[in-house]
Amino acid sequence: MNILVFLFYVVSVFLVIALGVCIFMLPSLIAIIRKHNKTRVILFNIFLGWTFVMWIFCMIWACSRKEQKEVH
Repeated sequence: MNILVFLFYVVSVFLVIALGVCIFMLPSLIAIIRKHNKTRVILFNIFLGWTFVMWIFCMIWACSRKEQKEVH
């Protein structure tokens, strides 16, 4: 096998894995940017996000509106 072909495969695999991790962590990144239940969303995403249903839940949670505290 040619060394250039081998390097192409290695770089391709690395990029696919990096893209997958970025997509997987997207709810956490959104929660961090929006300062919205960061710790909870990150923990749910890391430990339960591998199930597609919980990943969707984390995405909805991270994108939802923040709870506003009532001022009396």
